Amino acid sequence: MVSANGTNEHKEQVLASPKVRSIREAVGGFEAKQMDVKSVDKMELTATTVKTNLGTLTYAETENGTTGARLIPSGKSDIPEQYRDVPEGTEVALIGHESSVELQRTVTDQEEQQLINAVPVAEEKFVTATYSKPAGDQAGEYTVATEHSQYKVDENFTPIQTGGGVTTQDHGNCTYHCASCAKWAVSKGICYGSCATAASGATAALCVACIAGTNVGLIFSDCDECGSCI
Repeated sequence: MVSANGTNEHKEQVLASPKVRSIREAVGGFEAKQMDVKSVDKMELTATTVKTNLGTLTYAETENGTTGARLIPSGKSDIPEQYRDVPEGTEVALIGHESSVELQRTVTDQEEQQLINAVPVAEEKFVTATYSKPAGDQAGEYTVATEHSQYKVDENFTPIQTGGGVTTQDHGNCTYHCASCAKWAVSKGICYGSCATAASGATAALCVACIAGTNVGLIFSDCDECGSCI
């Protein structure tokens, strides 16, 4: 792993990327201050952390073009007004997409219990849960990650149905390793928001990038295995 402060060129590339640009537009712009860049060579991933006047931006990019962008705001006043009505005590982040953003937050203890009751898994296999709300009038939904699968649950705590069954996203070994990595990170008190829904692609990239940016680092073997899913 190689760490550096980054160049102005890299900084401009990060700020101009579509997913970061979506976040910047949603919050009315921000001032980029200190930047730290870590290259995770084994995973061909570059993790960039940018300290801004509104919070901390994490940007992940792999050599195959997979990207992820996430802003953890310093406070509720630093996120768009439509997202400010969130439960006290939850951690909030803005996730950037190509042309929009969504709010992602941790769940309350009460929500967690309702989610455990809503999906067909044993409580001991429960790993993490988050709530996501897209921009506009679209309804939000919960994502529940277990050791082997992910489940989507609507705002009424009803599993989202397709063809009469619970919607399950099962990525085999990728889900196992990324969920295991996420569970390990959460147990260390790091990167809950980034790793809570890590399965593959951009979500796994953000999780690995977040862990790489901490003082703990990628010392857990399943986090290495998760990197191969990116």
